[in-house]
Amino acid sequence: MSDFHSDLDKLQANATFGKTMEQVRHCVNTRLIADPNRLLKVVNEVWFQQREIINSELVMIRGVRTKVKLNKPIAVGKLVVGLVVVFALYIETLDVLQVLSQRC
Repeated sequence: MSDFHSDLDKLQANATFGKTMEQVRHCVNTRLIADPNRLLKVVNEVWFQQREIINSELVMIRGVRTKVKLNKPIAVGKLVVGLVVVFALYIETLDVLQVLSQRC
């Protein structure tokens, strides 16, 4: 297996693991607001948490999420690794078939 395929396998496994461990409850909504009237409306919202003045015309608003969607995949452990190996073998087979078809 080439270095590329080896690195691809590692990155896919790490990405899947990272998405399963992500804490969606800690995510925040951030907005940049330049309109003073819009700023007054947003500050009065229930989800408003804090504000930071960037310059005289721009304010960054941070707020909590009103709905948290818990749709992260369940950690599947060795199944993910197995699927990565199967995918790598499939790619390797395609490469070999391409080389053989060019020679024939």
